[in-house]
Amino acid sequence: MSGQRLITDIFAKHRREVDRSRKAKAADDEAKLAKPPAKKSCFEDLDEEAARALLREKELSVLQQFDLCWTFGPTIGITRLERWERAKKNNQNPPDLIRQIIQRNPEAEEYTQGLWHNYPL
Repeated sequence: MSGQRLITDIFAKHRREVDRSRKAKAADDEAKLAKPPAKKSCFEDLDEEAARALLREKELSVLQQFDLCWTFGPTIGITRLERWERAKKNNQNPPDLIRQIIQRNPEAEEYTQGLWHNYPL
């Protein structure tokens, strides 16, 4: 009977190998989590002037979308802020982002006036 092997004879050896590989994998995973990849900003490659130009373009695009949305009423003859306030007063829930953009640039006509400001009535 000493020559006959049982399946349980190799189980302990196999189990130790599995445990070692799991520990090694866990250590690798912890090392990856300990050093998160550096997040690269979309403005990192741009100089400050180019970043401002890109931001300005995006803000004007948002304001144009506000001008084109007829749920907040007509745009002719009033400023964007007046239109936003009228929509707020009438419980139409205009986006707060619009007011914030306009208030950040109160002197710039392209921010305060609507798309059709330069066209005669």
